[in-house]
Amino acid sequence: MMRLFFMMIVHILVCIPVYAQSGLAAAPMQLKFDANTGATQTQKVILSNPSKGPVMVAAEFSDWYRDSTGNIIYRLPSSLPASCSGWLKIFPASQFVLQPGELKEVTVMLSMPSDALKESTNSMLTFTQLNKQQVMSQQGILINLAVRVGIQIYNVPPGVHIKDVDIDQFTDTLFKGEKVVGKQLFLRLRNSGELSAEGKASIELTHKETGAKTALPSVPFYTLPGAVRQISIPLADSLPPGRYSAVALVDYGEDQELRVGELEFTNTANNGLKVVK
Repeated sequence: MMRLFFMMIVHILVCIPVYAQSGLAAAPMQLKFDANTGATQTQKVILSNPSKGPVMVAAEFSDWYRDSTGNIIYRLPSSLPASCSGWLKIFPASQFVLQPGELKEVTVMLSMPSDALKESTNSMLTFTQLNKQQVMSQQGILINLAVRVGIQIYNVPPGVHIKDVDIDQFTDTLFKGEKVVGKQLFLRLRNSGELSAEGKASIELTHKETGAKTALPSVPFYTLPGAVRQISIPLADSLPPGRYSAVALVDYGEDQELRVGELEFTNTANNGLKVVK
C-alpha cells in the first residue's frame, strides 16, 4: 500500500498541543521583563522533547507585530521601532540537542541600554526543530513534522503603565455603492496606550419593533501599542428583518473602563443590511 508523505512546519504561538508526540514543547509562552534603562534581567524557559527520537534545536530572536486582522507578522531583528531583539541573549547556547524525554532549562537575558527610550518593547524567541520527524496523523497520513515554537517577549520599564483601547469605528461593511457584498458588522479598535492589550469585543442587537435581543459571539483580540485591530462580526442569515440597535462592548481588563459603541441599521427582507443615517 502506498503511503503519502507530507512535510509540515507547525508554528506554536499559544500553549495548545498540535500533535501529542511532536518533538518540541516550551513553557512559558510569554516572558515579561520590567527592566529599566541600564539594567539587566534574566528569565527561564523550559524546553522538552516528548517524542521518541532526538531533536536538534536552533534558537533565534526576531521582531514581530500583529496586522489589522490580528495575524502575527515577522520581521528581521531590530528592524521595528518597538524592538528589543538586540538587547537579548540566550544561554548556554543557541543550538543544542534534546534527547527523548529530556527537559532543558535555557536562560534568556535582557540588557536594556542606558540611552534607550522608556517605552514598551517586544521580541519573539523562536525554537526551531532542525531535524524532521515522521508522525502519523489521525487520517493515517505519514507526516514529516518540524516544530517551531514562538515565545513572545515583552519589556515594560517602570513608569510605563497606560493601557488604552478605543473604538475607532463601528459601522457596516455590506454595501459598495448599491451592491450587497456581505452581511456583517465592522468594528475597528485602536491601541492608543503605552502597553499591549488583550480582551474581547461583543455586540448585542435589539430589534427596535419587537424588543428581541440577540447576542453575537464575542471575538478575542490582542493589540500592541499604536496598533489598529479590525474585527468583522458576521450576522446570521436567520436574523429577522427590521430595524436594529447594535451596542458594541470592548472589555480589555477588570481595571479598565468598558468601551461602548452604538449603531442603528436595518436588516432587509432580502438579507441585505443598511446603516441608518
